[in-house]
Amino acid sequence: MTTKHEKMIQKLISWSLVDKKPILYYAKKYDETLVVWNGILLTKVVAMSFTIENYQKYPTPKMKEEMHKRYKQLYMTGFFGKQQWDSFFVGKPDNLFMYLRKTTREHIHGLCNDHSVSEVLGWFR
Repeated sequence: MTTKHEKMIQKLISWSLVDKKPILYYAKKYDETLVVWNGILLTKVVAMSFTIENYQKYPTPKMKEEMHKRYKQLYMTGFFGKQQWDSFFVGKPDNLFMYLRKTTREHIHGLCNDHSVSEVLGWFR
């Protein structure tokens, strides 16, 4: 059975393929903001991290570790709907973020080149 949250994710994925900017959705049940960008599901913190990398700013190892722990916790509780990412949580913690970064890099880079830093970061308010 598909939950309301999963139905919302499907709608957001569809809209994100139409609009080039990220779509934010606050999920009260999880106390987390989901960012759907070009069909890819991210947390707000991870989406912002990938975005600021375009401006040569990178998260610390401790920040990466915390993002990964939170991502895994959210994944295990169904925050990302029916995404099948189990294999990314085995082995190196960076595997999932390497995949997500590779999947979103071109799209994010293109948008960051077309807009100012303040405008891009404003999308995450």
